[in-house]
Amino acid sequence: MENTQKEQSKKSKFITAGFFAFSLAIVAVIAILEFGGEQDRHLDNIVFHVPFLAAAIGCFLLALLCETLKYSFLLQHRGYDRKKSLGFTCAVIGKYYDNLTPAGAGGQGFQMYHLNQNGCDSGTSGGLPIIGFLGLQFAFVIIAILTMILGANYLGDLVVIRVTAIVGLVFYAFIPVCIVIFAIAPRPLEAIVGWGTRLLGRMHILKHPETTTEKAIGSLRSYTDAMHGFWKDRKQTFLVLFLSLVYQAALMAMPYFVLHFFGADIGFRSCFCRVVYIYCAMAIIFTPGNSGAAEASFYMVFNNLSGGAIFWGMLVWRALCYYSWIVLGAIIQLVQRPHRKKHLKEQQTSE
Repeated sequence: MENTQKEQSKKSKFITAGFFAFSLAIVAVIAILEFGGEQDRHLDNIVFHVPFLAAAIGCFLLALLCETLKYSFLLQHRGYDRKKSLGFTCAVIGKYYDNLTPAGAGGQGFQMYHLNQNGCDSGTSGGLPIIGFLGLQFAFVIIAILTMILGANYLGDLVVIRVTAIVGLVFYAFIPVCIVIFAIAPRPLEAIVGWGTRLLGRMHILKHPETTTEKAIGSLRSYTDAMHGFWKDRKQTFLVLFLSLVYQAALMAMPYFVLHFFGADIGFRSCFCRVVYIYCAMAIIFTPGNSGAAEASFYMVFNNLSGGAIFWGMLVWRALCYYSWIVLGAIIQLVQRPHRKKHLKEQQTSE
């Protein structure tokens, strides 16, 4: 058993390293395309606008604050108001593992473990990460649908991004839509899921369709159970959805300030809508942090900007919206390590 876990861990690290190497290769290609010997695109020839960088950092801090407040409010709602820092650590750990795991959805399990380690009951530990995750899902779907209705013209003739964004939004909205359907009509949806997994089994895409069906339906039930209690409290529902919307809006607004820091000339609404399309397009790429897809999509959408803003803006944007979570998460992991060891010793002693 231990050997199997070690092999899986090594395989996971190897795959992650491969994804990051691919991301670096994409960045290198973009650098070659962007500069190509043109001296006016180098950093020495760019006029920096520092207040815009401060605003971009402010977008990241606002997103962090929204996630912290969301989990702090949910914890307080369940009687854990004395655990002041737990909302912050839960938010960061979730984003840390989301950015390191395939499909960007690995943070929930680690959040559950973290909450349980810090004295939360099983219902709270299991339910809060699901509510937090679904809040962000619903918030992004709302913003994306509004953007595609009201801001489609800002994307120009980028058909590839437009199509991949629509497909990506369908993927992204799949879980929220299934949860709503499951809450209204669970049996028909269970039948559809069973039919789909059996079909994939006959096509030799899934090895164990019955097991996959059970896991999928079990996950839908867990999500739906968590949402039932959540929807009953209107104040809680409104606050979580509001904070999730602000979080998503802050991330979508960040590139506007980053690009203006490097002297780019682009309107806020145009930039915001383009970024929403980028995030939708990224949703179909199942890699840690959507490595490579984010950089390539960013370059395709903003490659008409003058000077070197596009390349350097892309690097700063990724540093703020992606690597900042990883750095914060790594720090918290180091700080929490002694606490985890102490908790494990106490568990072993009690057993």
